[in-house]
Amino acid sequence: MNWSELVNEGFPSPHEREPAELRGDIADELSDHLTCIFEGEQNRNESDEHMSRDRALERFGNPKRIAYRLWWEAMKERIMRDRIILIAMILMALATIAVSGFAWTSLQRAQEINRTTFAALGRLENRNPAERSRKAHHEIRRKRRPERSRVRSRDGA
Repeated sequence: MNWSELVNEGFPSPHEREPAELRGDIADELSDHLTCIFEGEQNRNESDEHMSRDRALERFGNPKRIAYRLWWEAMKERIMRDRIILIAMILMALATIAVSGFAWTSLQRAQEINRTTFAALGRLENRNPAERSRKAHHEIRRKRRPERSRVRSRDGA
């Protein structure tokens, strides 16, 4: 009896990282077990093939479900690793976007602070132009005037 067709119906669609021999190995192993059980039932009860097949399936369980579980056990680590890597990449992308947003917001705040500071400085500078003009004139005169050395007069004063 050919059990391979029944077992192969239990496999999910092929996975890109699945080893080439995995499905064949699982199908061969399950077929061997089912064949042994089937032959044992035929020898024990000397019943017809259909009845022995039904009893073998009853004793063994659903070969489709077993094939799927064995496939999942073999592929679980690879599939979960791929999912973890994908989640990590998504989290890194989100973190990059968040950091970029934070940097953009900080830059906008710094520009606003600079604008406010320069505006305040401009208001302070323009507050009293007459005083500024007087101070500038005094500074210019001081720089132009050479230091006069005291000359002693003849009378000692």
